[in-house]
Amino acid sequence: MTHNPHPDGWAPLLRPWTVQTGDTVQVHRCGSDIREGRVETVMPSGKGFWLAADGAELRQFVDTHDETVVVWG
Repeated sequence: MTHNPHPDGWAPLLRPWTVQTGDTVQVHRCGSDIREGRVETVMPSGKGFWLAADGAELRQFVDTHDETVVVWG
């Protein structure tokens, strides 16, 4: 499947995602924007990462094995 880059410069990351602490990413589920945030912690096991709390948004875990999730960077 080919993805076109987002007009704002965002593009889907290929699996396995290679996010790093401090990266800003967008999380999409089933084609809908879920959240944009800063990666706070990446699990050493590679099973996921945490987005930092931001204002009213709580800290959120993103499971790298969830096939309904696409991460854009």
